[in-house]
Amino acid sequence: MLNVNQTLVKRRNAFVDGLEKNDSPHDWNYLREQNGVFAYTNLTTKFVEDLKKKHHIYFHPIRGVSLGALNSRNVDYITTAIDTCTRQWRRWFGV
Repeated sequence: MLNVNQTLVKRRNAFVDGLEKNDSPHDWNYLREQNGVFAYTNLTTKFVEDLKKKHHIYFHPIRGVSLGALNSRNVDYITTAIDTCTRQWRRWFGV
């Protein structure tokens, strides 16, 4: 049986793997270096609002994504939505 720390590491890795699987133009590897219950994504408040409005994904812009809320049934949906939105923002702002 996995302990809490092992479970969080597993979920964090699944989250980052999901973000990287679509050949994301962003380097998400810094998320692997973090510890704790949240993945601090550094996404802006506006970006988080877009995720909420367009994809019904809710997380705090400062605290980030709660790893406790991620599971095998929703991680692909969440990471694909974040990837889609970040690519859209890159096109809009040329970053």
